[in-house]
Amino acid sequence: MPKPLKTIEHSLAKSIEHLSDLEAELKLLKSIDLELLIKNLEEEIQLERMRVAYLHGLRAKEFGC
Repeated sequence: MPKPLKTIEHSLAKSIEHLSDLEAELKLLKSIDLELLIKNLEEEIQLERMRVAYLHGLRAKEFGC
């Protein structure tokens, strides 16, 4: 696997893992209804989703996978 692809794959895996952690945290916060923290976490999740989408696109553009 080319080094740039390996780097993107690693970043993508970390980002997906982080997104999963954030979503689990959001579920917990919603259960205790902390509105401001929920709003901030929702924004962070949206940013992380955009990062995941970008990395998927970059990987596809650069390496066709």
